[in-house]
Amino acid sequence: MKAAAVVELVHLATLVHDDVLDEATLRHRLPTVGEKFGAQAAVLLGRAVFAGVKLAADFPTVEVCRAVALSTRRVCAGEIHQTLERGEPGVHGGGIILR
Repeated sequence: MKAAAVVELVHLATLVHDDVLDEATLRHRLPTVGEKFGAQAAVLLGRAVFAGVKLAADFPTVEVCRAVALSTRRVCAGEIHQTLERGEPGVHGGGIILR
């Protein structure tokens, strides 16, 4: 249950930040945090939610923290790629892979 909570917290934080980057106004037909409270508040909320991954440090092994770090790094690399390539013709994904 705790591992699932960690995954969901990371997922939620990335969605909040993604909406800011994409200047999205709706998510599931509801106003995004950024739309409702502004981009700065959305970024701060995303950071606060991400801080919840402290739960990963409560596991008796470092593997959970390692998996969270790797996953987060991959998501960030994808967002960086998407941001840098936004509007470029012929860009269909791929991206930066960090291992």
